Amino acid sequence: MQAPAKKGSLEGAAICNLEDEHNVLDKKKVKFSTSTHRSECLLDCVHVSLWGPAKTASLGGHRHFVSFIDSLSRHCWIYPMRQKCETLDLLVKRKGRMEKQTSRNIKELHIGNIERDMNQFLRFSQNTGIGTHFTESIHGLAKKINCSLLEKIRCLLSNARLDKSFWAEALCMLAIS
Repeated sequence: MQAPAKKGSLEGAAICNLEDEHNVLDKKKVKFSTSTHRSECLLDCVHVSLWGPAKTASLGGHRHFVSFIDSLSRHCWIYPMRQKCETLDLLVKRKGRMEKQTSRNIKELHIGNIERDMNQFLRFSQNTGIGTHFTESIHGLAKKINCSLLEKIRCLLSNARLDKSFWAEALCMLAIS
């Protein structure tokens, strides 16, 4: 049970104004359609969503991030990247962790926003037995989650009065929480 909030405890808290200073992440309004895909078990379908490049590089030189999203639970694994070509390497490295955490194997990948690396992803899926589907754009679920992440990053940076170059650190904090 939470303790009741004290009167006046939010006095002096800054209001988050996202329109002005923290537009590093290209805020865009997007209309979402409803998804018809239904998963029955964890990792039946994992959406791979690549975002970037950011206008401002992070402190570590990151300009992109990839999110792996379980279609059923909506659990999201997020990793900042310096270049788009790191996406498959991260998937290969993190696949075991995702499967160990859920005690399930990945059955199907839905990959959006990948232009050049399609052949590498196809080889990976053939070697692992994972079904792979490519789309020209990001799937609706991934788009919703990415937009939500970007809004949270903007708020974190604005409220902490941090420079835009801390966006990857803010993203990692969101992944932990």
